[in-house]
Amino acid sequence: VVPHRARAAAAVIAISEVTRQDAIREYGVRPDRAVTIYPGIDPLFFGTASAETRTTGKGEEPRLVFPGAPVSRKNLDLVLRAMAEAPPSSPLGRACLQITGAAAGGFPAHR
Repeated sequence: VVPHRARAAAAVIAISEVTRQDAIREYGVRPDRAVTIYPGIDPLFFGTASAETRTTGKGEEPRLVFPGAPVSRKNLDLVLRAMAEAPPSSPLGRACLQITGAAAGGFPAHR
């Protein structure tokens, strides 16, 4: 159903150039009908930083946000390996990983 609908659509909107290319290659969407519109970020989702962080950029532990779903093509295993091999005193070695691309039930067990 999806390939047929995608080919018949007046336009296909993708959130990345990779996704646009996938639609063209996998579904046969005409390139002139496929467009990339990158997602925006709403300030509503940002908390207020502490005074120290606002003035110096320091004061909080480093955070690494992984916005992809934990599926193999997103290379979460590479991120986990890099974090595990990073020197403990480095920002990456101290970072808290936040995976935001799936509901809790969709996360594989990584140890």
